Amino acid sequence: MDWLRKNITVSDLPASVRLDWAKKLAHWPQKHANDMEKKGWPAKAILNATLDAAEEVGYKWPVRYVVK
Repeated sequence: MDWLRKNITVSDLPASVRLDWAKKLAHWPQKHANDMEKKGWPAKAILNATLDAAEEVGYKWPVRYVVK
């Protein structure tokens, strides 16, 4: 971890940039969940659990993806 901290720069993106990026990627979670489900992986359940868990600790998504 020390090496990583010394060799990367993490920058916060403005909310408007995060929102634009999130909107452009809105189709991605469902598409990839569908592909993984076809392989027999429980992708939809895992993605929804991950989204829910982040919200439970207070994370606010710029766009709340829905994976059905």
